[in-house]
This record gives sequence, structure tokens and C-alpha cells, in this order.
Amino acid sequence: AGTLNGFGLFHSTDRGETYVERSNGLPTTTDEITIRHIEVMPGDSSKVFVMGEKDTGVWGEGFSRVRGFVYASTDGGLNWSPLGGSNFPFPSLTRWLWIDPTDTDTMVVMTGIFDRESDVNNPDYASGPGVGVYRTTDGGTTWTPSNAGMDTTKSLFVGGFDKSPTNSKTFIIATGNNTDSLIKNVGGAVYRTTDGGVNWTDVSPKPPFWNPWYIDTFTAVAYAPSDASIVYVASADAVYRSSNGGITWTRYDGGFGAPYGPEGIRSGVPIDMVVDPDDPDVLYINNYGGGVFKSTNGGQTW
Repeated sequence: AGTLNGFGLFHSTDRGETYVERSNGLPTTTDEITIRHIEVMPGDSSKVFVMGEKDTGVWGEGFSRVRGFVYASTDGGLNWSPLGGSNFPFPSLTRWLWIDPTDTDTMVVMTGIFDRESDVNNPDYASGPGVGVYRTTDGGTTWTPSNAGMDTTKSLFVGGFDKSPTNSKTFIIATGNNTDSLIKNVGGAVYRTTDGGVNWTDVSPKPPFWNPWYIDTFTAVAYAPSDASIVYVASADAVYRSSNGGITWTRYDGGFGAPYGPEGIRSGVPIDMVVDPDDPDVLYINNYGGGVFKSTNGGQTW
């Protein structure tokens, strides 16, 4: 379990009944890091990776400017060391990690989220755009940007990620940032890769018919474990469902400009989603500033 503001990382061996701190090597005493994600090496639970953010203390246009990290453990979390040559080598928070199960030295880290800004200077704004994804083929010693096919006029803050349950190198990411959309008038996008993050295809949903200039901020994505052709993408305004693996989408919202969710309830900003392992039409979404919502008809009602 990862915590925020330098409180560290904790490990349980009894299904969460009790926890022991496992922060040795993490910069919790010198930096108030926030841990955003934990990833375990496929097939080897002694190798663990943690990602997250370090607040730079500098304010951007609307949120803090932060940097990101990937720390690795080879002894089940007893000791940690940074990957990438320094404590915070990424100019944006690190949100997700994909490990190639056929070559575990190859990994992709997704950076950004909707309510943090990157530690990149911009002549027109208090911070720069998102930096997208980074890829390594040497186990994390070196990382290079891997954004081929992405639209650089759209937001590159990657808040949502999920991988296909049937193809290890196929995954979809969702991008968007509130500062980009509200201040810079820059929307997010949805991208799909079939080669482990080397190349990306823009598969963003089309704007609603009633507003061709509509800008959306995509924040979460989920595959259906029982049917890889079913994928969901969500924003604060709408939930989108694909029945062809993320190529085309059907939009569901509250109607007449209202956001998705139960009528009369603020749905909030989706931070993550999960699909029932047996029923591709049963979907749960957890939201910032809202709640946890369930749909039993593929996102149409909640």
C-alpha cells in the first residue's frame, strides 16, 4: 500500500490484517513523495516497482508542478533503488507501468494525471505540456520518450491505462488535464498500441453531434477481462464503450449536457475503472469529487 506526502510504503502478508513499513531506500525522509502505483514483475513477486510524484514546490497554471520516479526492489520490497539515474528523472508524475512479459527488461511508464502539472517550462504558461510515455529496453537504466503517433496539439498527461487481456503488447491510454482544457483550450485523446508502446494510433471518440468543437479530458480506461473486444473510456462528462477493441466508441452521458452518472448526483472525475471478470456489461468507476458508481448495462445508466 502506497501513501502520500512521504508516509511511505507498507506491506501485508495476511491479506491486509496488518502492515509493516517497507520504505528503506525510498526518499521519504528527504522528500515528501506520493506513491501513485505499485507494479509486481509477472512471474516473480520478489521484483516490485513503485511510481509516483515529488512536488517541486512550484505552482503551475492551476496545480502543482511535479516530477516522477520509478523505484525498484529485487527482494520483495525490503530495499529500494531508483531507476533512470536519479531520484526523479521524469518531468511529470509517473502513473502506470507496463512490463513486457516476453522480455521483462522492456517496460513503458505512463506519466501525468488530470490535476498535476509537469515540471517543464513554457514561454506562454506557468508550466509546459505533458510528456506522454517513456520506454526502456535495459531494465530501467535508460528511458526515452515513446510518443510516435500521438497528437502533440492534444494533452499528453496520461491518467488512464489498461492492457488487453488477450494480447500482452496491446494496450490503451487516456490523456487529459484540467489545466490544458480549461486554460489552454487543449483537449485529451485516447491512444492504442499493438507493439508494446513503440507506436500509437489515435482512436479518440468523435465529439458529440451537438458540439463538433467539444473538448474532453479522458481520465480512465478499462478492458473487459472476459471479452477483449469490450473497452471503456471515461471522462467527467461521459463514458464511452467500444465493442471492437477500442477502434470506435459509443458515448453515454446524462443527456442534454449533463455528465454521466445517477440523475441528480455529481459523478466527479473518474480516476480508475474495473470491469466484472465474468460480465463485460458490469462496470465500476471510482471518482475524485464524486463517488463509486456501478453500471450493469455497459455504461448506459448508473
